[in-house]
Amino acid sequence: MNLRIRMGKTRIVVIFGSYAYKLVRFRLIDLLLKWLRLEYERIKFGDRIAYRNLRRHSRTQLLKDMLLACFMANYREYQGWKNCPNSEKYVPTLFTFFYLVNIQERDDVMKDYSNKIISLAHNRRCGELLFNEMLHMDNLSASGRILDYGGPIEPHQSNSS
Repeated sequence: MNLRIRMGKTRIVVIFGSYAYKLVRFRLIDLLLKWLRLEYERIKFGDRIAYRNLRRHSRTQLLKDMLLACFMANYREYQGWKNCPNSEKYVPTLFTFFYLVNIQERDDVMKDYSNKIISLAHNRRCGELLFNEMLHMDNLSASGRILDYGGPIEPHQSNSS
């Protein structure tokens, strides 16, 4: 069997057999380093400059960005598939274990880079426009389905005048 591991910003994907296992990625070292930098800059320059330099509003925002984002990606992906199970545009998310691990059907990333364009019409889940991360090239599979749809959904924009 062929085993492959890919690292993302919020998840680790283990591809084994005919399934892909998406595990949450706790970034505790990154959190600790950013927290220490925030405290150092806060002591040296004051709160305003420290928060502006890190582009974070508070310590709780750091916790949210570094720890909760991985759970939310698995949650959105599983709930998105559960609410739209018959969509042929997405690789099915079959199971989740408390949003720590999502199990998805395996589908390889498209290798022909000349055709890797995700249109806005294709970038929708149940009528909702997905977040900009869906425009990344590695999210399209060889069969033309979207592999990673765990990003936030943008609010639906109507064109009514």
